[in-house]
Amino acid sequence: MHLNQSIKTHLLIKQQSHMMMQFGQMRNGSDRIRMLHELAELRLPSGTCTKSSRKDPGGGVPS
Repeated sequence: MHLNQSIKTHLLIKQQSHMMMQFGQMRNGSDRIRMLHELAELRLPSGTCTKSSRKDPGGGVPS
C-alpha cells in the first residue's frame, strides 16, 4: 500500500476543499470552474494551459 501517496492526496483534497469553500459563495458556476483551472495551473509546469483559460488582452487566441 502506498500510504504516503494517499496521505498526500488526502491533504491535497482537504486543502482544495477548503479553498473551494472560501469561493463557494460565488453563485456563478463559471467563476468556480475558472477557479479550478487556476488551481490546476498552480500544480502544472509553467504555462501549459494559461493561454486558453486566461482572458488577458493580447494573450490567448487571436480574435
